[in-house]
Amino acid sequence: MPLVTFPSTDAYFKGFRIFDVTYKVVDSHPIQTSVLVPKSACKGPRPIIVRFHGGGLVAGTRLHAPWFPSYLLTYATAHSAIIISPDYRLLPEAGGKDILSDISSLWSWLLTSLHAYVVLRDPLNTSCGVDLGKILVTGESAGGWLAIQSALMHPSRIKTILSIFPMADLGDDHFTRGGRRSDGEGRSTYSKSADQRSSQKSLPVRECAPAVGEPGGSRASKAGIMGLGFLLDPCIIDEHVAAARDSRNSNSRRAAVLSSVTPPARMELSLALFQHGRLGELLGDERELYPLEVLEDLRRRGAGGARLPPLCIIHGTDDTVVPVQGSKRLARSWEKTWQQQLAGGETRDRKCDDAVKLVLRPGEHGFEAKASAEKDGWLRDALGWVADRWLN
Repeated sequence: MPLVTFPSTDAYFKGFRIFDVTYKVVDSHPIQTSVLVPKSACKGPRPIIVRFHGGGLVAGTRLHAPWFPSYLLTYATAHSAIIISPDYRLLPEAGGKDILSDISSLWSWLLTSLHAYVVLRDPLNTSCGVDLGKILVTGESAGGWLAIQSALMHPSRIKTILSIFPMADLGDDHFTRGGRRSDGEGRSTYSKSADQRSSQKSLPVRECAPAVGEPGGSRASKAGIMGLGFLLDPCIIDEHVAAARDSRNSNSRRAAVLSSVTPPARMELSLALFQHGRLGELLGDERELYPLEVLEDLRRRGAGGARLPPLCIIHGTDDTVVPVQGSKRLARSWEKTWQQQLAGGETRDRKCDDAVKLVLRPGEHGFEAKASAEKDGWLRDALGWVADRWLN
């Protein structure tokens, strides 16, 4: 089978001017976002798309072309929209609360500084700027989780959400059967025996990776995502956790901050976390990290607790990395919370059928990568639904 090749970053994003800005500094480590501005002249304030990359919260970077949906670039160009694509701290060097802290900082920068930043740096936008009243937030996989989290942080500022196979139900056994982290130090709390960790006895367990941080993925690419034909050894996870802990305990804390990893580096770690259900121990056990628990808390507090934006979810029914059941649960919980808002009179201008659009299609994790609105009616319909709520 021929290798799939991608153009260089410059060629892939050729329709945009790209500006990089540091939106946060942690222990002298800059955390950056890219601002993609269409090269076409604007006709008015540009709407905004905030896009979070995936990578299982342990890998990925903001402008990795193979993971950046081409349909999103086309969509942004069609609507003269600016794209904000940030990096954020990664596990296990950081914890889940650190990641949410970064996302909160991104939104603070965006809501207070983006307009002036774009006007000053892009000559075609001096009379246009950005429309902070028309913000769409999107992301894939882990990025889909961050899109949901963003909407829960700023429900009144985000117009619509497009979440692509999101890691929505991180409390599910698929992610946490190894336990949630509870010691506050990022140390492994995984107490199952080696036999339990290798419970799929029909599959051989591979040897440990020879070195922490070695680019992985070459073996994984042979057989698809989790249909590897073998289990990755959990010691891959332990080595990364130990290295992150040692880095935090060293004299130089800068080494403990990691906010960008270009695939295929760390893909073996990501797959091992999913195979052994150990993401929870790296993420943390705070309720704010788990969207379904946050939504439950919102309903318990009453209708006035939040005004949720409309949510469109796209998920493959054959996804073995992020099970589709999580998106189904999220859709039900989102709609239930929306209905409570309607009943409470908080959103009289909204209709219940505006709450959620759940698009389920046959396919594995990342199935939509080759889709386009021109040839795929299901995607065209979904993007139309989003645009109606984002731009009106």
